[in-house]
This record gives sequence, C-alpha cells and structure tokens, in this order.
Amino acid sequence: MDDIWDEEAHDDEVMRLTTKKYERQIKTENFKIGMEVNAEEDMQKGFNHGFETAAALTKILGEAKGILTATMVFLNLQKKLVPDEISASIANIDAKMEDIRTSLNSLTLSACKELLENAILIRNRSINSSHVF
Repeated sequence: MDDIWDEEAHDDEVMRLTTKKYERQIKTENFKIGMEVNAEEDMQKGFNHGFETAAALTKILGEAKGILTATMVFLNLQKKLVPDEISASIANIDAKMEDIRTSLNSLTLSACKELLENAILIRNRSINSSHVF
C-alpha cells in the first residue's frame, strides 16, 4: 500500500517528471540547434552535434543534481539539517539545464564538470558535518 506521507516516493516522482520534461525540451531544442548550426550543410550532422553536446552536458548536470538530491533525502531521513547550499546548488543546476534548453552557447563541458565536482564536495561536507535538528 502506498503511504501518502512517503516523501521519498514523492521526490522520486518529481525527479522522474522533471527528467521527462527536460528530455522533451532538450530533444526539441536540439532539433532547432541542428537546424541552425549547419543550415547550409547536412541538417542531420547539425542535429547530431547539438544532441551529442546537450546529452553530454545534461548527463553531468543530472549526476550532480542526483548527488545533491540523494544527499538531501539522506539527511532528511537521518533527521539532520539540510544545508541551504544544497538547495542553492540544485537551483543553479536547474538553471544550467534551462540554459541547455535555450542555448548551448553559454555552457561548456568544463563548467558542467565544475558543478559536478562542487556537488560532490557539498555532499561530502554535508554528510560529514551535518547537525541533527
């Protein structure tokens, strides 16, 4: 029987729906990028380039968001204070995902990897020094 108070199940559903939303948006945006990047050349080549780039960036950002969300759930289950830094970082990652949807020009692989490394540092710091509330 499903528990209506099961916050973890709700978080999973929210993450699943958010992921599907971004997947749809990325597919649409990558089609547009493919059309623009190589309008004079083979459009399939442009689409493939845009899709590969967006997929690589989104994978890194998704991993970073997953780390932070799992850390937040873990801390909640342990009845520990969740640092504001986690929510702020998740919001930053969400903004970068929106950037991917609207324009690949503002993102680089190194910037996304930096966000992933930051997520790992925040998780480690949060788990090792969190306070019970």
